[in-house]
Amino acid sequence: VLHHTQFIKRMIDDGMLRLSFTRKNISYHTPCELGRGSGIYSEPKEILRYVGRLRKNHFEDENGLCCGGSLGNMKISYSDKVLIATDAVAHLTEGDPDILATSCPLCKKTFASVTSTPVADIAEIVADAIVKPVSSKLIGESAKGRRASAIV
Repeated sequence: VLHHTQFIKRMIDDGMLRLSFTRKNISYHTPCELGRGSGIYSEPKEILRYVGRLRKNHFEDENGLCCGGSLGNMKISYSDKVLIATDAVAHLTEGDPDILATSCPLCKKTFASVTSTPVADIAEIVADAIVKPVSSKLIGESAKGRRASAIV
């Protein structure tokens, strides 16, 4: 089983996915479970370097900040979760990045509720940066030059 960032990175490395460089400044949040829980640190950041200017922050990898929205801790009150999220976002958005990136849907939802900085999953950032194929080769083109409806 692969996390989607590992799969996307593999597709980039294998030449199956071409991305444009967006020139956007991106701050990356390392999700707790992905990082400390699964040991996945490099792939998300490597992907983001393909599509934008990844900004270093003081809370990367093992030092990543909790988003406050964890379902694993039901004892934290809603107001405390908001405080945790607000504090994390304040650190992660220092320098006013164009995007706050994460690779966890719960972190995305939690952060989006406490910041005006756009928050996006890496998969969404990649989808926006995909270079569309220029080829107009048609499937099933006949010898007479008739065109089929499917394009590859």
